[in-house]
Amino acid sequence: ILYRQQISKVEDRFRVEIRTLMRKTKFIDDIRIDDDFNIFLYRNEVVQRSTLVDALQSNSEEQLASVIGEDAIAKLKQLSGVETMQGLLNYCDGLREDGVELPIRIDQASLSNGEKQIFIMALYHSLVQLGRHEIPFIIDTPFARIDTEHRHNISKYFFSKLKGQVFILSTNEEINSDHVQILRNHIAATYLLENTDNKKTVVVNDTYFEV
Repeated sequence: ILYRQQISKVEDRFRVEIRTLMRKTKFIDDIRIDDDFNIFLYRNEVVQRSTLVDALQSNSEEQLASVIGEDAIAKLKQLSGVETMQGLLNYCDGLREDGVELPIRIDQASLSNGEKQIFIMALYHSLVQLGRHEIPFIIDTPFARIDTEHRHNISKYFFSKLKGQVFILSTNEEINSDHVQILRNHIAATYLLENTDNKKTVVVNDTYFEV
């Protein structure tokens, strides 16, 4: 019971975090974490009435689940107020609208590297907000997979909001002067690492590239 209560909090916070970090609409609409901490992501999509009718006419409930997913079936049952396949068929066949918006599971392997990183950041921030202890966060080349559109959001709503020490190992093409200004009040120290003739690294205190 305690685990489920905490996981529900993580799910609620994730829904807020992902919308804050990701500017793309129709990216991730919902999340479900099961008792084994398996994570399922969903996007609300309109499924055409004809598609639902054809699927219901020619499939068992198990086969239908492989087409639209178990969560979509549960949503369809909730909307229709019926449990049987015939009842669902009658409901869909009598729809006035062209389709029904249902939660469709996202194949996480289909996400781009940048989308995966934003998803992990949103999940991480949702998890650590439950903790009573501050945990150091270390990230190398933070924006290597992130486009320019999302770098501002991550600087303002992720790095600036994390509790505890945050170590960012960045190139000058990632955390630029604009991002440094966003983080200015949170920066305790900066170090510039210079590789000289490929033999040793010189550490320059209180320096960050051109800033």
